[in-house]
Amino acid sequence: MLIILLTFTFLLSRPAVVLELSGDTSARLYNAATTPDLYRIVMNKGNSQDLYFSLDNSFLLNGPTEGDTKAIELKNGTLILNHTDIDIGLSTGGADFNIPATSALVDFSRVEPMSRVDDRRYSSGR
Repeated sequence: MLIILLTFTFLLSRPAVVLELSGDTSARLYNAATTPDLYRIVMNKGNSQDLYFSLDNSFLLNGPTEGDTKAIELKNGTLILNHTDIDIGLSTGGADFNIPATSALVDFSRVEPMSRVDDRRYSSGR
């Protein structure tokens, strides 16, 4: 089962949507009718790197990246960024971007589809 929790709040008169990905199956977002406009993404699937969520669509991400709280938070599972229009800074200043041993980040966003030799997997786990 895939569980997607959307939290809506307003910051400076702009909606702040937090997309929290959880559940016990892997999934993907592709061919969205509009570009999702998000404040934060929280990846929390399972209790290891085995389950994944793949973002195969461009999206806007407007949350903080300079302090301890980042626009992307990895708790469990593997988050895959898989679209050439994805261009986000994970740690533009301040605290480092944290990847727990039970999670991973795969970045295909800057790799041409026919030349994916290195899967650009970032992980502190395996």
